[in-house]
Amino acid sequence: IINPDSVLNIVGSVQFAGLEMYFKELLHLVQKLGITGSVEFKGKVSSSALAQFYDEADLLISMSEHEGFCVPLIEAMHHDTPVLARNTSAVGETMGGAGVLFDNPEYAEIAEMMHMLVSDAEFRYEIIEAQKRRLKDFDNSEVLRLWLETLRDIAAW
Repeated sequence: IINPDSVLNIVGSVQFAGLEMYFKELLHLVQKLGITGSVEFKGKVSSSALAQFYDEADLLISMSEHEGFCVPLIEAMHHDTPVLARNTSAVGETMGGAGVLFDNPEYAEIAEMMHMLVSDAEFRYEIIEAQKRRLKDFDNSEVLRLWLETLRDIAAW
């Protein structure tokens, strides 16, 4: 309703490696909702193709209920792709105050937030700038500094 021309690209091997039933359920849901032209399963892609997906994406949405350190969130931030993610497990810690987090999957509100991230240039800019600041925490020199600080603390114990 908000943006009927949207396309959801699902990148990754959801149809392989023991996830065949999950993939079938996703296909069934897409057909049931009548959105077969709006959802594309891309499967496993090369690193360069993945980078291109991030570069061309309007946003990354993560609805996962269980995540550790979620590398795709960092990858999206690296490509200046705004992140909208469910605040579960370690997602909030991974995002470190950047991106847009939500606690409950209220789908109408999520759709509105997706639309804002795509259509409101100022809001989009602010989110991307916050993500750039967060990425600095993962810079090799910063990680090394924190690691050495931790080792000094352990040695002083």
